Amino acid sequence: MNEERLMQVLLEPKVSEKGARLSDNYRQYTFRVRMDATKPEIRAAVEQLFKVEVEKVTTSTVPCLLYTSPSPRDGLL
Repeated sequence: MNEERLMQVLLEPKVSEKGARLSDNYRQYTFRVRMDATKPEIRAAVEQLFKVEVEKVTTSTVPCLLYTSPSPRDGLL
């Protein structure tokens, strides 16, 4: 795989309570990745960047939430 492409696959670590629990108990880590990234690309990127052997890659797609700006009638301003 193209090394330049692998460097662009992982966007950032996903930090959350659930992610911290998974990393502490099961050595599982969560990352935000590009929408067009494939599981083999994610595996190769993690193995290359962190010098580890990846056992399994699991993905999920989280829908984007659209936020509207608060209005004066909401009492948030």
